[in-house]
Amino acid sequence: MFLYLFLGLVFLVFHWPRLMWTSFMASAALSIFLKYSSNPQLQYRPREDWPDVRIAQVSLTDLSLPMDTLRDYLAHARADVVLFEGWTPMHERMLTGALQQVYPHSVRAVRADDHGKACFARIPIRRYDTLFIGQFPQLMTFHKTLDGRRLYVVNVYFAPPITPLLQQQYHHQMRQLIDTLRTIKAPLVVGGHFHLPSWAYELRFLRSELRLQNSRRDALRAAEGSIDLSTPMQHLFYNDSLQCVGFEKLMTASGEDIGIIARYQWIQMVQL
Repeated sequence: MFLYLFLGLVFLVFHWPRLMWTSFMASAALSIFLKYSSNPQLQYRPREDWPDVRIAQVSLTDLSLPMDTLRDYLAHARADVVLFEGWTPMHERMLTGALQQVYPHSVRAVRADDHGKACFARIPIRRYDTLFIGQFPQLMTFHKTLDGRRLYVVNVYFAPPITPLLQQQYHHQMRQLIDTLRTIKAPLVVGGHFHLPSWAYELRFLRSELRLQNSRRDALRAAEGSIDLSTPMQHLFYNDSLQCVGFEKLMTASGEDIGIIARYQWIQMVQL
């Protein structure tokens, strides 16, 4: 978008009107597309005076951190629920014990490939289910606090659609996920590694069908001077029973990416 705008200014200086208007129109069209493909609420809602929940998402397939660094960081993270993708026997052996000291409730689906899942939580996990979308498991947990607040959290991982066959499988799996989650009439967060940006057709379709919002506010982060030049592939989406009051990247002191974390509040304090 900014490149088209810059080119338009260059063409203006050199008095090339056709190229100038073409660049300006391309910049405008792209900005409109990005606006309606992302969350239209640029500002986070103000935090209300009742409980909230922090949900973190970590894709272990993309991490190159030493296990002890990751373990120590997550032990001190201000999260109530932590979702992992790529949970392998190595992670089960090296992370489970330390994390359970901080997050006493957990569900883990160990696999040797990238489709392993784990959910560690401070708030109780009342029940869980493994959703087989195609041949791959996606993990859903149901949390309910002592004061009756309910929350469904779905932890997903989709393989990158880099070939026509994988693109077809991706579309089919996305429709299966939508059909599975359509019946949930409660506060819902869907998080994971989708290997697509939020403006991709598949994710726009997912959000439209399930009435989900994106927790990320890229325009706000850019206005604050925190511009992320990488294309985000990890996302946290939420439905209209929740409001997002904060979002940030999880990073070590040396600037290494770990994941993302969002802060939510229930629209009403108690969901019976």
